[in-house]
Amino acid sequence: ATVYVTVQSVNDPPRFEEQPTEREIGKTAREGDLVGAPFTATDVDHEPLTLSYSLSGAGAAAFEIEEHTGQIMVATDAVLDPAVQAEYMLTVTARDPDGASATLEITITVTESAVTVPTLVFGGGGFPAGLGGGGPSGPEPSDEDFEWNVERDIEELDPRNDWPSGVWSDGKTLWILDNPDGAGDAVYAYDLETGERLEDREFELDDTNGAPRGVWSDGTTVWVSDSGRDTLFAYDLETGERLPERDIVLTRRNRDARGIWSDGETIWVLNRNPSLFAYDLETGVLLGEYELADQNGSPQGLWSDGVTVWVSNHDPKRLFAYRLPVPPAEPPEEPPALERVIGEDFEEPGRVGNNSPRGIWSDGAVMYVADESDNRVYSYNMPDAIDARLVSLELSGVDFGEFSPLRYDYASATIPHGNIATLTATAAQEGASVGIDPADQDGDPANGYQLRLLPGREITITVTSADGSRERVYRLRLGEEAAGPAASCLRGAVNVGFSLVVHEGGSVEDLVACAQARHVTALYALHEGEYLPYIVGAPDFVTAPFRDLFADGVPALLPLVVRSEGPATPAPAAPAVTEPFPACLLGEIGEGFSLVVSEGGTVADLAACAAGLGVTAVYALVEGEYVPYILGAPEFVNRPFAELFPDGVPAATPLTVRGEGP
Repeated sequence: ATVYVTVQSVNDPPRFEEQPTEREIGKTAREGDLVGAPFTATDVDHEPLTLSYSLSGAGAAAFEIEEHTGQIMVATDAVLDPAVQAEYMLTVTARDPDGASATLEITITVTESAVTVPTLVFGGGGFPAGLGGGGPSGPEPSDEDFEWNVERDIEELDPRNDWPSGVWSDGKTLWILDNPDGAGDAVYAYDLETGERLEDREFELDDTNGAPRGVWSDGTTVWVSDSGRDTLFAYDLETGERLPERDIVLTRRNRDARGIWSDGETIWVLNRNPSLFAYDLETGVLLGEYELADQNGSPQGLWSDGVTVWVSNHDPKRLFAYRLPVPPAEPPEEPPALERVIGEDFEEPGRVGNNSPRGIWSDGAVMYVADESDNRVYSYNMPDAIDARLVSLELSGVDFGEFSPLRYDYASATIPHGNIATLTATAAQEGASVGIDPADQDGDPANGYQLRLLPGREITITVTSADGSRERVYRLRLGEEAAGPAASCLRGAVNVGFSLVVHEGGSVEDLVACAQARHVTALYALHEGEYLPYIVGAPDFVTAPFRDLFADGVPALLPLVVRSEGPATPAPAAPAVTEPFPACLLGEIGEGFSLVVSEGGTVADLAACAAGLGVTAVYALVEGEYVPYILGAPEFVNRPFAELFPDGVPAATPLTVRGEGP
């Protein structure tokens, strides 16, 4: 007999994979505003877009859910008020075409402040990534807060670095620990910008440091945690030499150590159980112990900006955010729970394939997250509003080394003598504010921040984030004055205010250095009846006409008007002028006032020379006052001028003359 057996397939219900179930929305949100990222389910029997989603629970009418994507939005006419209802405990139901369903309990919290909502990343077919609709076109870079940056990723680690754990960087090199199941524990180094491996920056771990999980350095010493030892192992970052005297012994409760981070005073150490311990970096004394959130049950990496501390977690795959506490004077008997900052969680890792997040580190612009499963380092955008970094720092004429937003203390070896310089400090974000101490020298913001360079002076630049929650303080200490040129490079006394001097000749740079040594803040050269200024420390476009005029160098015995804010300097001893002058008054003489240099001689010789050149008056500038010699005037009028030069007019004396023209 023939027996026919009919096999009927059994429809499997949809399934919600492990994913964050908490969302936040600001009370000012409007109709259609997204409430976090979508809630999505999978179904082995049906395509993702054939599933339908619904929302239920007390207060569910305040929200709507998009039927085929699981995206929750604020409903029409919804009024969100945390004073009335701060939390909504709702149920998301996913149903397949055959009627099978799955549910997910979620919580939506209404906050006083606005919440940054991530945007959806779309695949090649126009559907949300992961929902099908055609082949994906690859990851879509994003510049939105907390989202996958993509462009800053290190896409492929060294093949031997296939069990990455802790990470730390100095802003240029990224060190990544490797912790395989067996032998081979190691430290790998990569160029942070290119991802290229840098073997010369790597160092060997101690034989007993066999389960490396966390790494942090102060730039000189590097500490490595070990999940099988109650010790933070210390090494010299440059040479890799073991520094056992710098080891930090952990409490026995912290012997399954994971990620570590320090602010330079307190070092924080994660533990698997899950908890966070604080120790004095210098003495190793235990300062405090804290509990992590229940969901943060598989902690891995640790990093903080000094306000928020982030902890990477294996499952759920996200970065949990907490407020970084101040360790108490005496640790309490029971460890308190860390305060959660849900609005600063990174929820993207589990959605973009970062399924085994391990070590984390941030430069303030992006958060780097190493992944154990695909040997990639992912990058996620840090929120702009909490960014308090400088992106550049310059002080004209002063060399204080290469600037990095991650380095806060600078010092110059030397400074130019008596210089007024321009300080330019640019914040990384437009909304951040920058404060500088001491105050602007001249109080005029139009010409930038002006600063007098004084030996040992400390300049403090404070950057405040756009939301006011963070501050970064950068410090620059000025060195000793550099040896300047001989004072005689400018002939004549320099008084407070304006003075007439003569330059010995050379480049514009030589002239400026000479002027700074005499506390000069501005120089003026007369050209075709117009004064061309050189303002010391001013931007290039201000001084460009002056530099263009003397592109081939400043001629010897050039008369100049200079301005100084003091201290005054007397006329220095200068070598005698032995070369004959080509004219008794050297310089361009036109109609009106001109600057000239006298070849020297008696006052009568000067008057005769001036008359022959069409000059009607000669002026000497003394302590800010002009002393005139009017040709043809009575003797008593010119007596002060004659008394000024009783022994004759010295060679190379600068003068102002008035001419009637040809």
